[in-house]
Amino acid sequence: MEEMECLSLRDGRGSQTSILTEAMVLEEEMKLISDYKKLVEHNVLTPKMKQLGSIRAKEYGWDSTYGFTKALGEMLIDKRRGEILAPLVIVRTSGILSTYKEPFPGWIEGIKTVDPVILDYGKGKLTGFPLNPNCVNGWIPADMVVNGTLGAMAKHVSMGKKADMSIYHLSSATSNPIVLEDLFKFVYQHFKSRPFFSPSGRPVQVSEMKFFNSLPDFSTHLWTSSEAAQFSSKKMFEFIKFKEHAEYLATVYLPYAFHTDWLDDSKTRGLIGSMSDEEKKKFGCDAKSIEWKDYIVNVHIPGLRRHIWKEKGSSKM
Repeated sequence: MEEMECLSLRDGRGSQTSILTEAMVLEEEMKLISDYKKLVEHNVLTPKMKQLGSIRAKEYGWDSTYGFTKALGEMLIDKRRGEILAPLVIVRTSGILSTYKEPFPGWIEGIKTVDPVILDYGKGKLTGFPLNPNCVNGWIPADMVVNGTLGAMAKHVSMGKKADMSIYHLSSATSNPIVLEDLFKFVYQHFKSRPFFSPSGRPVQVSEMKFFNSLPDFSTHLWTSSEAAQFSSKKMFEFIKFKEHAEYLATVYLPYAFHTDWLDDSKTRGLIGSMSDEEKKKFGCDAKSIEWKDYIVNVHIPGLRRHIWKEKGSSKM
């Protein structure tokens, strides 16, 4: 089956982690979940299931349950489609950011991917983060995801018969990569020229983001940069809450801040190449067209401030 090897359980380096067939893996995991739910008390089921998911993901070489459960979902779709006379198209994306053009630049709903780090940095709360400055994450604007999905559907819907599974990657990682160092350079440039304001009305001053190689180094930085020893009890309580929040963010993002693999969008590039000029305008999903500095400084962060931060009432902290 076309690209079916992409659905097998692999680690972040692309090496096979199990000789089990996909059907065996899927059946085993579904049985494990069913049996486990019968043994766990209802009031602690959610945290216990999260813990189990993390354990199982790591056993198969995944950094988190996120990619692991998506792989299982793809297996389930393929297994249960039966004899439906329709092609099967799966679209995988990298991290999704605000819109590039449609319905208008910078639209976003909900705080996603790297956005919590950007906002905490802009508010002067976060001055560093653990990451590899040369890491590429392959972010893609939301409207390009929608357009790419519609374009893939339009290409395959005319087949009218059951066909092999077709998988498209919507990502900028190979076509138009941006490294984390450049991302945070653009973030710094935005907040340097257009700062947030504190409750007292003073502009929040930011310095260039510091990068750390490990969680312990980052935790040490949080203590030393805060002058916590001089805090009152109330201030210390607030600081400890933020420190826990920052360390949680760092833990969640750690696999993505140091990873060395990415989605190859060559099939999507083939899809774009097969489109007419009119179709390219209608289904605009070319990551090569993103001008990163302008997008981050003048589109994405203003969109965050307008649609996420201002939802809370103002641009004050």
